[in-house]
Amino acid sequence: MRYMVQELNQELADASFIFCDAFEALMEIMKNCQNYGFEVTTNACCGFGPYKGWVMCISPELACRNASNHLWWDQFRPADAVNSILVDNVWSSLHMKMCYPTNLQDMLKSSSRKEKKMYFCKAVEPSNIIVEETINMPTINW
Repeated sequence: MRYMVQELNQELADASFIFCDAFEALMEIMKNCQNYGFEVTTNACCGFGPYKGWVMCISPELACRNASNHLWWDQFRPADAVNSILVDNVWSSLHMKMCYPTNLQDMLKSSSRKEKKMYFCKAVEPSNIIVEETINMPTINW
């Protein structure tokens, strides 16, 4: 994907592309969870069964009281604190560099176009990119 982003940035001068690897960033958080403030890493915050991971959370009343200390919300989803770290890194590389060649904030700062459009893409395979959503960005004064 990095090579594809590099090629696209070279071939399409009027556009800017970045690739943010959420999977690798999540793996980094999981490997070094104490560095990010997560104390509970083996049990989900809300769910049933071993590790609260067999049946997903069906009611907020069943949730733990200290969700920000948990790595996982339920059997499938990271906790909000994890998602917050990921978003911070997409925007400004606050904790780690997960976007290539730059983060979203720097990309928008360096763009000379007054009207910006953002396309969120999901790569199923390197040759099969699906455009998920388009957002018209207002003029941003930095």
